[in-house]
Amino acid sequence: MPRGYHIEKRAASGLIYTGALSLAAGYVIGLGIGIDKGFDGSLGWLLVPVVGAWPAVAGRKIQCVATTVEEAKACLDSASKEATTVALVAVDGMVQTTGFLILLAGLASGRPELVRDGFGDVKVSAKRRREGGFELGVEGRF
Repeated sequence: MPRGYHIEKRAASGLIYTGALSLAAGYVIGLGIGIDKGFDGSLGWLLVPVVGAWPAVAGRKIQCVATTVEEAKACLDSASKEATTVALVAVDGMVQTTGFLILLAGLASGRPELVRDGFGDVKVSAKRRREGGFELGVEGRF
């Protein structure tokens, strides 16, 4: 190792930022779904990040009993809305889980890098010029 340097482990900041952003975005979207539906039934699980989406999906139920055409249409509409909610929560769960795994990968990874101890080899100079003004110089090795 050259004199004036030391080794530091640098985290994979790109993975950390991407994972954290994905996780946070998924969580906020999940909260939005929960708020929109009044945290009805199993949607209260959406308050738990990463794992909450899965029991929220598992706890949803679609039950319809119809004896008339109008009841059947209302039942079909209700089932369609419930299926949309389940699909959105499932996708949200995938986004949060993926973000969490990327964040963990970023925190667990990293690589050793050679880092300068300081600016010992850098010299700064300033001289007054005969014509007036100053001359500034910076010299160093990197």
